[in-house]
Amino acid sequence: MLSGPSGDVPASVSYSAPTTTATLTPSAALTPGATYTATVTTTATDLSGNPLTAPVSWSFTTASDTVA
Repeated sequence: MLSGPSGDVPASVSYSAPTTTATLTPSAALTPGATYTATVTTTATDLSGNPLTAPVSWSFTTASDTVA
């Protein structure tokens, strides 16, 4: 799940097993200079089917819209 200053942001998640990398891709451009919070909920499971014991969240801020 991804949420921002205007609420939830539609996004998709893909996973690469060889690199053990999950990628969150928003379906629309994010607002410059805005703070967003991504959350992996307890519906996420490992390869054995075990769910997370608690949600995991982190925040990031997009770069400001600047002109060079």
